[in-house]
Amino acid sequence: MVIKTIPSTKKIGKNRFLIFTALLFISIANFPVDAQLSRQQHAWQLTSQATEFYQSKNWQQAVQSWQQAADMFASQEDNFNRVMALSNLSLTYQQLGMWREANIAIAESIRILESQPPSEQKQLLLSQSLDIRGKLQQEIGQHKNAL
Repeated sequence: MVIKTIPSTKKIGKNRFLIFTALLFISIANFPVDAQLSRQQHAWQLTSQATEFYQSKNWQQAVQSWQQAADMFASQEDNFNRVMALSNLSLTYQQLGMWREANIAIAESIRILESQPPSEQKQLLLSQSLDIRGKLQQEIGQHKNAL
């Protein structure tokens, strides 16, 4: 996958957003009970819903859905999907110009990844999260930090 640069500093790249949505399906685990499967399915429904809201530029609804999905993944200790939801939450906050909230979400995403053991999936998510953080820092005028 190729991560493309954002053509406008006000628009978050659709490819970057879709990359994180696609990563949701990478870390599927085996679930021993139906209740846990149901929670996982609900988290996926929230992710799908958030994606639809994001693509239709319904930012406030997307924020709510991404936050709920991140919370559900956290309760299931599904760290990679939680990172995906938090990263997309940051992108959505950026669309709203809510820089502080965007920074909190992406910082949490990176913090979670830094506590994970080495893996290809971790490296991919970390590089994408760092890219999102860099674009955010550039947007708010922290050009030296963005590098």
